[in-house]
Parts: sequence; C-alpha cells; structure tokens
Amino acid sequence: MAERGTPKHSTSRYMAIAALFTALEELISDYQSSPEGERVQRWSEDAERITGEVARHLAIARARISSVPHHEAE
Repeated sequence: MAERGTPKHSTSRYMAIAALFTALEELISDYQSSPEGERVQRWSEDAERITGEVARHLAIARARISSVPHHEAE
C-alpha cells in the first residue's frame, strides 16, 4: 500500500484542498462551539448560510484544482 502523507513539496492542488479543509474546519468549529441548548435554533436559523459557505469554499477549491494539470501532483 502506498504511503499517504504530506507531499515533500506543496502542489497547487494540495494547497487548494488544504485551504478547503481549513475553511471547513473553522466553520465547523464555530458552529460546534454553540452551547448545546442553542445549537438546534442556531443551526436551523443559519442553515442557508452554512450550506452557502460550504458551497462557496468547495467552488473555490474546484476552480483552483481544475486550473492546474493533474500530473503536477505526481
């Protein structure tokens, strides 16, 4: 099985995914930090914002990786 780890050099594709995961981690952390009693209301009220943020960050990552040849990561 091939070893999976951080590449010795950061490719543009790797950096796009790293930025996506960082943005998602920050969003999740923000919403997970809501007191448990307030989560249902906050998540329900912010559902459009949350899904919009996820979609926005995903679109940015997709644009970044599609602009770089796949063979760059090899």
